[in-house]
Amino acid sequence: MLRIIIAQLRYRTGRSVAVVSAVMLATTGFCVLTGATTASRLQAVGVVQANYRSAYDILVRPAGSRGELETRQGLVRPNFLSGQFGGLSVDQWRTIQAVEGVDIAAPVAMVGYVSIDLGLPVDLTDKVDRRLRQQLLRLSPETIADRGLTRVPGTPAFVYVTRNRLIPVRDFANDRQVHVYADGTELSAEYVSQRCPAASQPPLEMLSDGHRELVCDWLRDDARSPVSHAVRAYQLMDDGTFRDATVLTRGRTLPVLDRLVVRQPARFSLLAAAVDPDQEARLSGLNHALTSGRYLDGAERPQSSGGEHPVPRVPMLATDRLVSDEQIAVAISVLPEPGRVRAGDDRPALARLAVDAGAALPPVRRALGTVWTDWLTSTTASGGTIDIHDMVTVASPSYDRDGDALRVRPADPPKRLRTAADTERFSPLAVDTALRAIGDDTRADQEVVVEGTVVGAVDPLVVTRGRELTGAPMETFVAPRVSGADQRSSSALGGQDMLPTSSITGYVAAPPQLLTNLVALPDLLRGADAGRAQAPLSAVRVRVAGIDRFDAVGRERVRVVAEEIAARTGLDVDIVLGSSATRETLVLPAGRYGRPPLTVHEMWTEKGVAAVLVRAVDRKSSVLLGMVLITCVLFVGNAVSAAVRDRRRELAILACQGWPARRLAALILGEAGLLGVLAGVAAGLLTIPVAAAVGIEVPWSRVAVALGVAIALTLVAAIVPAVRAAGAYPAAALQPALAPARTRAGTHRTILRMAVTGARRVPGRTALAAVSLAIAVAALTFAVAVDVTFKGRIIGTVLGDGVSLTVREIDRVTVVGLMVFSIAAVADVLYLGVRERATEFAVLQATGWSDGALVRMVCLEGLVIGVLGGVAGGGIALGATFLFAGGITPAMLLVAAGTAGFGVLLAATAGLLPAVLVRGMPARHLADE
Repeated sequence: MLRIIIAQLRYRTGRSVAVVSAVMLATTGFCVLTGATTASRLQAVGVVQANYRSAYDILVRPAGSRGELETRQGLVRPNFLSGQFGGLSVDQWRTIQAVEGVDIAAPVAMVGYVSIDLGLPVDLTDKVDRRLRQQLLRLSPETIADRGLTRVPGTPAFVYVTRNRLIPVRDFANDRQVHVYADGTELSAEYVSQRCPAASQPPLEMLSDGHRELVCDWLRDDARSPVSHAVRAYQLMDDGTFRDATVLTRGRTLPVLDRLVVRQPARFSLLAAAVDPDQEARLSGLNHALTSGRYLDGAERPQSSGGEHPVPRVPMLATDRLVSDEQIAVAISVLPEPGRVRAGDDRPALARLAVDAGAALPPVRRALGTVWTDWLTSTTASGGTIDIHDMVTVASPSYDRDGDALRVRPADPPKRLRTAADTERFSPLAVDTALRAIGDDTRADQEVVVEGTVVGAVDPLVVTRGRELTGAPMETFVAPRVSGADQRSSSALGGQDMLPTSSITGYVAAPPQLLTNLVALPDLLRGADAGRAQAPLSAVRVRVAGIDRFDAVGRERVRVVAEEIAARTGLDVDIVLGSSATRETLVLPAGRYGRPPLTVHEMWTEKGVAAVLVRAVDRKSSVLLGMVLITCVLFVGNAVSAAVRDRRRELAILACQGWPARRLAALILGEAGLLGVLAGVAAGLLTIPVAAAVGIEVPWSRVAVALGVAIALTLVAAIVPAVRAAGAYPAAALQPALAPARTRAGTHRTILRMAVTGARRVPGRTALAAVSLAIAVAALTFAVAVDVTFKGRIIGTVLGDGVSLTVREIDRVTVVGLMVFSIAAVADVLYLGVRERATEFAVLQATGWSDGALVRMVCLEGLVIGVLGGVAGGGIALGATFLFAGGITPAMLLVAAGTAGFGVLLAATAGLLPAVLVRGMPARHLADE
């Protein structure tokens, strides 16, 4: 049988070469194009909550920023950005903005925590006993937080009031290192520092005996008073007013005070961030949350402060309220009359009295939120600035899983925050148990970096109003919500939520309270490491265009954009759409200042859809490749069928000689299989160089695949012809293969009717060519529609699942290949028709038909096939578009009409080559055939 197979292939060399070439091209295309269709893809994993739409759809963060809990369980802690400082560059943000489908891309850059002194005013006017010549008041502050559970004592301050004359320092001579007093007295800086080590500008007091003594603000160390204390000295005038003698007058007179109001330090750490004002306004409506002043201008650059040491002055928005229950209580004690406060005594009177209890007066208690509001109002009204230094970054909290709860892991505070003396720069709460580690890039010892000018105030509740029940944990301006999880903890908190504090290392982190524009980032990050300066953004929140309802199409739009962002930037991309709030149980360790261990609930975000970057084969390109293979199968099947028809006499003779049906079928399948082997070997040799030429990486294992694909193609195509060859009776095999014309006599009066009759003679073959053309036209219509009508991407649903289609260059190549195969199939069908109807053409020529008429008839047969395939292909594309996209636009109708017409034109053109063969064949040769 092998010899017969080889002989048959050699006898029909042209047909064999055509089949091998077709299969080789299809197989090579399959191997190369499947390598091109493998792409990075975001795979949605999880259940989408259909009742939730967040403020943004996609969250983009630096690569590797997902924590362990987020990676394993999809849990994101509230206000997670408070622990993310930098990691994204401005160029990456611009890249995200340029992605097709991105409507809003709002960046946020967490700059750091800024410690400012709000200055708590304490009115001591009514506390002064005007009958005494000298008196001393002690102010003992205490910071209260965590619903009263945490009480941190502050550094006491002393107010010294005397009727004696106080002589202030008028100037300081740097060249001579001398303090120059208002009466001309000069004291060396060395002498002053020895007498009053903690004093900066200590005044002189004129005693009743005429002596002058320094009023010092230093107490010697004592077992009951181990720290230094500040003293402010005031002269009580005869008219009842006060004069502050602890200021550098520089030749001016002492300020006159009607009331004795001293400012007690009230340090508070505020989180500063930078945003793009325009994008933030579109995303969160921040511009509509103004309560005073104006909104930020994204192009406004920092201005110089001027002066001897100018620093940049940046515009800032401030929140008009602090989400905190923190308070400062100042206990006031009137100490026994000190007699005389002098630095020369071994045991100064002040040192002896400072440790005595004294007579307690009602304390002054103020909420930090109220102090902040007053400070902000006065600062904004006066055009004042905020000195921004002490820039601190902190890490996110760490957790240990403890059953169903998360145990917050204590962090080691840096050495400089382990003593109460650190409250000079930070809130007293900074020395409490640390639950968040301070970053390595902390710049707490630097001088002023910039000055912030508060240009307006915003109400964060206006920004988040209406979103409390829809995923607030993912909001940028929402304070975390922490409440008692058991009876003990709830009672300890008084049944209220646990709120953020001024501690930079506390667990409950406040949202950003100072906002500036991105233009100010270079000045704000002066002194930071180079990596953060180059990538200052913490996250980009993306809202996708065209999401008007939560359905499969909307989810697919979001997935497509997220996939494109991940592919272009390589960043961590999370689909927030479909996330929901979930309650987590946390265990907080005890604090150092009274707060007991607490078991609390905190609202976290559970990401309903996790965006996982995987390697997958693009489904749409796979469909196109499937179309290529189907068209190839149809082409090869037609060729094998033609060979069977040509050999009907031979097969009949073999059947008469006793060949069984299975052997006849094996003969046909063997011939096809051998052609497949030849085509597979050729395709394997071509795959690697062709892939390299077009810049596609294809593994060597794909060469082995080529052989299998080629053999499978030819065998599948040969099954139907083999079955027909095996199942026909020998006598039937000797009958003509052409079907009789099904028209009435005398009706073939035009070339068009003759062409239609010719196309109907072998309807199966005509249908095969029409189907091939319909597949190609449908693919072409869809590709052109995506590019022209749908602007490069079409998103719809298939069986309820959201699916998106975009046409890449490799897909366009595939569509071109489909068109080539389909036209080849049409030309092959026409050529076979010409050969099998040789007698008919000879008769027509003998009766006077010209060569031109024969050519037109063959081309018209191609036109008939083109009409069938083109109309069917355009209709299939329109139907698929309607089911996929939910409608058909007029532009889509025009595209379908144009591609169908193009297919018809190509099919008619495909008849030129068979028609030329008709002209070149003499009538006698045709008659012999």
